[in-house]
Amino acid sequence: MATQQQLFVDWTKRNDAKTEAIGTLGGHKVTLTGVEFDADVTDLVLHLGSLASTLVFQNLPMGTEVTKLSGDDDFRVEGNTVTGEAYQPPPGSTEPTDSDGSVRLRGPTFRSIEFTLKPRFEGGSLHDGVHLQIGGKVNALQFVDWTRRNDAKTQATGKLNGHKVTLTGSRTVTTEPPPLGTAILNGVEFDADVTDLVLHLGSLASTLVFQNLPMGTEVTELSGDAEFRVEEGNTVIGEAYQPPPGSPEPTDSDGSVRLRQPMPFRSIEFTLKPRFEGGSLHDGVHLQIGATPTA
Repeated sequence: MATQQQLFVDWTKRNDAKTEAIGTLGGHKVTLTGVEFDADVTDLVLHLGSLASTLVFQNLPMGTEVTKLSGDDDFRVEGNTVTGEAYQPPPGSTEPTDSDGSVRLRGPTFRSIEFTLKPRFEGGSLHDGVHLQIGGKVNALQFVDWTRRNDAKTQATGKLNGHKVTLTGSRTVTTEPPPLGTAILNGVEFDADVTDLVLHLGSLASTLVFQNLPMGTEVTELSGDAEFRVEEGNTVIGEAYQPPPGSPEPTDSDGSVRLRQPMPFRSIEFTLKPRFEGGSLHDGVHLQIGATPTA
């Protein structure tokens, strides 16, 4: 049974116009325009750094309380309004600029919050560069604890909330020593019903196509780099990339996708076709699987 945990957003992506950011909270997608969650969240917390504006929450559900958790003297909360003051420390000072503090929103479960932000200073760009972090309580996804792989490296098994998960493939990988589960894959089986299925795909330089998905299944990108994308409903694409020698940059594309359908999952099937030439023509994808068990 899933239990709520207090977690903070892992921000992973921002659009070129810098008008939208995307991250995950306990494996659930969070979109910042206002703020939208794709799961119920309670006890919302906003950390606001360098706030020199008046922030006003809009259309809060009846009974929502906004309270100050911490902050300096100029950081204050009145009703649905949070106020910070502009402050420029002396040259060479290590003091922070403007006001810092945290607020909590308590009330019914949240799926979104809206707010306006109006600077309280004159001059400069009249844009207030606020440092924002968001936390809340969610039913966090659980991830597979992989424990075993067969000698042929075509099958790996693990546990998800005590239930067996089996990852199968058709051929072995040639690299030695391969990480657990790096067979050429074609499916995942669960021995219990699961929902909110999430796949983390690291170093993906292939086209992954989900097969035989039940009608109504939605495949959505949770997070990822610019080259990681979901197309045509059931297709996930990553591009090959080799960083310069000595660079700490990751190879290929990284990202996460969610599969949602009207009924729980017991299995998924997919094909994986490399999008590069040369080398072994095997794509060593780092795969992790998360879900919410229904029992």
